Amino acid sequence: MMKNIYNYTHKTSFSHHFSLRRKLAYLSSNMLALFTFLLIVLVACKKSATSPSQENNNLLKALEYKTNTPLQDVKIQLYKCSNYDEVFGCQSSTVFATYFTDVNGEYTFAPGDLNQANQGIQLSKSKYWSTGGGAATVMMEPEAYVNISLKTNNSYPDTSLFALSSTGALFNNSALVFMAPKDSTVHFRVFGNETNDIHWAVYTKDLQCNQYCLRDTLAMGTITINAQKFETVTSSIDY
Repeated sequence: MMKNIYNYTHKTSFSHHFSLRRKLAYLSSNMLALFTFLLIVLVACKKSATSPSQENNNLLKALEYKTNTPLQDVKIQLYKCSNYDEVFGCQSSTVFATYFTDVNGEYTFAPGDLNQANQGIQLSKSKYWSTGGGAATVMMEPEAYVNISLKTNNSYPDTSLFALSSTGALFNNSALVFMAPKDSTVHFRVFGNETNDIHWAVYTKDLQCNQYCLRDTLAMGTITINAQKFETVTSSIDY
């Protein structure tokens, strides 16, 4: 009888210790999981606190079109309305801030600047076509030139005008209008690293009219030239 009591007591004690060990293991497992979770949250919060996401929201990056080369010293001019009419809206604007991109082609705006720039942001750089921009990646087209030799094969009125125009891949427009010469060479600005379709026309119009004018086209055509950035190429037009 004593032996049975001893066996029962021994088994109960063993069972109690085994259960306690399982509880401790379970608690340890939960504590480890909780510690891991808190560590992940802490790291995530730290990254969020030091993340430049807010800064990147105000980041402008200027790149050369096609090559993606960062453009340093791009002038950034911010415009705001300086004369607002309740009926006709903004009547004139002014530059209220000017900045420049760094060696990486970047500039980070202060949020207040972007809020004030209600009349736009203009980017400009020597030998590049100016363009509008903002807190984003902005592509800028390099310029090129073409010397066009104009040769007259027909007779035109002395009041005839000669027009040249070309549109770049980013929709910048180059245009030139002048009195039609007999024979001469014209220096015309186009778009580097691109194929340029240059449209030309000879026409007459009322010389007192400056816009939305009726005109009589006497001759027209298109020449195509390829020019690398900053390059000057030659072409000719017989008209």
